[in-house]
Amino acid sequence: VDKDSLTTPSRIYNYSTEQEYDITPFEATRFFCYQIILGDTIDNVRGLGHGLSKELCDKFGVRKTNGIGDVTATAILANCQTEKECFERVIECYKDVYKDEWLDKLQFEAYPLRMQRVPNEDYSIRKHFDYLGIEYEDNE
Repeated sequence: VDKDSLTTPSRIYNYSTEQEYDITPFEATRFFCYQIILGDTIDNVRGLGHGLSKELCDKFGVRKTNGIGDVTATAILANCQTEKECFERVIECYKDVYKDEWLDKLQFEAYPLRMQRVPNEDYSIRKHFDYLGIEYEDNE
């Protein structure tokens, strides 16, 4: 199964296991946010590359390291119950790492990870935040 397909609510068929399963909208969002945090070398997405501040590491109960791995990305999203909460965690982390450039960096990183859901879709993280009712500061 192509992991990028896990970012889209859908029914997945795994040819290796011959099993079918559904990806809910929340599961798709959580995996999308996980990839935004972790990064994806195949899609040339750096994610949070050089790691979080000690304060955020303490908040999420992870060790301070020079990068972000599976354990840290999973811990950041662990208690999220809604799509909005997932993105709020992503925002908090991107602000921590990228400071004033967080929103542009987040758009740049999220764009190649987002699979089109309708023809000619041009994904905008700002529009996604507006749709979810997330308030944020836009430096544009």
